[in-house]
Amino acid sequence: MSITVPTAASNPTHSPLSTRSAGTITILVRSQRITVDCPPWCTEPHTDAYRSLEDVAHRGSEIALSVPVHGGDVVQVLSARIESWPFAGDPKTEAPFCAYNPANDEFAQLTAEGMTAAAEQSIAHGHALLALAASISGGAR
Repeated sequence: MSITVPTAASNPTHSPLSTRSAGTITILVRSQRITVDCPPWCTEPHTDAYRSLEDVAHRGSEIALSVPVHGGDVVQVLSARIESWPFAGDPKTEAPFCAYNPANDEFAQLTAEGMTAAAEQSIAHGHALLALAASISGGAR
């Protein structure tokens, strides 16, 4: 038996980092095949056998900034991806949101407006970093 479950996340207003066209996928929930909408930005393989429909999440590709740290290592910061949990029963996670992890610590759920503000802060910080570099190199930027 197959069940089709539409979601609000299947029709985002825009889809940055799109990887495929919107469509449906068939997942396995407690040994039952269920068909659900899958948004075009989702890169999740959906190959797990889910315990409940609430466990189904759509996740886009993660982006991050690689920065050098002491000892020559590199860490990932300012990571973000689009995500939604369409069946979790939480209105804040049903529609797509930005999962933002600025310090490689914990993800925050940001709206488009919140992610825009975080991006603008990062850009401003980038300009401040350029000014610091210019001040020690003797050049003005």
